[in-house]
Amino acid sequence: MTCLPQELLDTIIDEIQDTSTLQSCALVATSFVAPCQRKIFRMLYFHAVKKATSPRPKAFTESPHLAAYVRDLTIELPRAASEWVVLDLEVLRLVHNVERLVLDGRYMGYEIPRGAASALLDYLGRPSLRRLHLMNLRRAPSALIVAATLIPTVSLSNVTVDSDEDGSVATQPRLRHLALSGAGGMVLSVCNVLLKPRTLPLTQYIERLELRMNAHSRESDQPLLAACATTLQYLVLDVGALDAPITIPHLPLVHRLEIKILVGENTNTTNRRFPPLLSSTLSQMTTSLPLVEHITFSFAVMPLLSDISEWDAEPLTIFGPSFLAERRELRHLRQVHCRVSPAFELSSDGAHSMRTLFGIFVKAVEKSMPALEGTGILTCYSHIDPLS
Repeated sequence: MTCLPQELLDTIIDEIQDTSTLQSCALVATSFVAPCQRKIFRMLYFHAVKKATSPRPKAFTESPHLAAYVRDLTIELPRAASEWVVLDLEVLRLVHNVERLVLDGRYMGYEIPRGAASALLDYLGRPSLRRLHLMNLRRAPSALIVAATLIPTVSLSNVTVDSDEDGSVATQPRLRHLALSGAGGMVLSVCNVLLKPRTLPLTQYIERLELRMNAHSRESDQPLLAACATTLQYLVLDVGALDAPITIPHLPLVHRLEIKILVGENTNTTNRRFPPLLSSTLSQMTTSLPLVEHITFSFAVMPLLSDISEWDAEPLTIFGPSFLAERRELRHLRQVHCRVSPAFELSSDGAHSMRTLFGIFVKAVEKSMPALEGTGILTCYSHIDPLS
């Protein structure tokens, strides 16, 4: 074993997922120590409530080289503001090479203290950071949102922004991929910060955008989409049950579109059908997205009944019989992917039902897109049998 090249040993050890096995391997030979430690400490979950008993910050203090291995850091923000001092000293000050940072405030019953916010702002400026996820933050300083645009990939989920705080900080945005989710007021408060007039617009480089769109989101999603129109190439829309019309402004560079749709919510029948507004929504998008090449429909089925017997489907207007013959719209379309999955975790019986549902789903898709059948453009698959 000791005759093997170090690169091969590193590759083998990197495939080990169990921490106890990695700890045992680290005792085998000196050449095993570094790769095992890199794997053990690559991902760090810091539970602020358990800070007093957490061995890893103490290990970093005694062996500083271990902190350099951390690439993925998740911090569950403290329940009490008084715990922030310990958090700053034991985590943020020690790890320097983090590429992905998650801040989760699900248990917070307070606003981020000013001193802690300053520490976070400084940390977001680190060049190693490539991905940031802010979750469940209440009245976050707007400066935190501005600083987040220094990072290429940012996800904001259930974040509200302090509207009374200025947040005007100098920055050179690097944001390329933005995902926003939450209630309408939450997303609007974030958009108000992102779209505030500046010498360097914070949205000027966004190429991929993920949004939840519904009847209450127009005030936030329309200005944001318009602001990204000259750079946006990949658009992901979570439209839920699509119970209200969705309008997309002209996005001339988008070549990939993904639409996430919830099917069968609040229904007690064994029939399933695509949302009635799907056809008109797609027809409107054809003029808004003239260069789209790939469309993915992700259908989440809820509730998943064991006796589903039918999935109703009417032909979608844009994929009617004349689509390929005339090709007046979607001239660049090359692929349409349709994926079906459950809206919640399945039992073993549910997995069997899903396979039954998949056959019904394929027939419904082919019926709704008759012009694409047999062309090689259309692909249907499920989470159980991908690319079936």
